[in-house]
Amino acid sequence: MLALKKDIYITFFMILTGGLVILFIFSYIIVKKFFLDHVDKVYISEFNLLWLLIGTAFVVFLIICFAYIRRLEKKISEDMQEITEYLQEINSKNYSAPLHIKHYLECLHISILLKNIVKRINKRKK
Repeated sequence: MLALKKDIYITFFMILTGGLVILFIFSYIIVKKFFLDHVDKVYISEFNLLWLLIGTAFVVFLIICFAYIRRLEKKISEDMQEITEYLQEINSKNYSAPLHIKHYLECLHISILLKNIVKRINKRKK
């Protein structure tokens, strides 16, 4: 069973990459077939060189997207790990466990709600 964060990360990256590769290949075939049928070989070689440069820029863009998505996935993973550890501490009846969210406001909101619930549980136990 894949973890949710990995599944989202892999799915997003594969859809982005697949869509852009299909678009790139389709546009290359359309332009070459319909617009460059009766053109000199010099222009066709320049066209191929231009598409090679566009393809290189495309690969660089994908690498940058990959690095950015990876960084986001690591930050989400850190915050989720903090929340998970906090819940495990609560489960073991350590109601004074610390919870430090570093990156995302949504996780901070969840942590505040969890702390309020723990306060109520702690008051009922006393």
